[in-house]
Amino acid sequence: FLEQFEYDLGYSDYTHAELDQGVPATQFFNKQFTYRGVFNQKRRGPLSGSFGFWGMRRDYVARGEEALTPPVDQNGFAVFGLEELRYDRVRFQFGGRLEHNGYSPVGLEARGFTGASGSAGAMLPLWQDGSFVANYMHSYRAPALEELYNHGPHPGNLAYEIGNADLRREMADGVELSLRHQGHNLRLDTSLFRYQMHDFVYFSPTGEIEDNLPVNEYLQAD
Repeated sequence: FLEQFEYDLGYSDYTHAELDQGVPATQFFNKQFTYRGVFNQKRRGPLSGSFGFWGMRRDYVARGEEALTPPVDQNGFAVFGLEELRYDRVRFQFGGRLEHNGYSPVGLEARGFTGASGSAGAMLPLWQDGSFVANYMHSYRAPALEELYNHGPHPGNLAYEIGNADLRREMADGVELSLRHQGHNLRLDTSLFRYQMHDFVYFSPTGEIEDNLPVNEYLQAD
């Protein structure tokens, strides 16, 4: 059933200081451990693919008189898969990912987000070197801890940032239809597509000034 297993481990320990008029104002400490495993399947008739898991633990700290956020621990885990059915005249691909992210800030309410992303597509040959391709995609994204918990002056971004601890997950749906020709002397790709964002997180100026910096807050809209 399986022909290969790949496992990756990663660890990073990153620190930087932001200067305010040449003087260190805030220091950021970010330690992150990630792991990822992928099982590659043996081809069985028209079916091939892979599936796996991913995880992450992040220890984030901002220090200084104007620290933007409290210390936050972030934990994430996901399972995913990608499969393909290949026939003589048509090819289908479909995949999915289920992911959970949890945030535990010191002194604030913990938040957790769970959501699924998925896609499905088909390719149908129409003439020599030409094909019709159709794809549907649904994506999910948990808010970043900076979007949730930042509150204060951020000279490195030239902004006074106001996070929103009540942010919801961000989602999107998309459809693509394409005609493609890939020959030796000519390559042509013409597409029709539509993407719709739901609860999109964006950085919005309020028009106010705080600590000589423009105030911006994180909002959501479709």
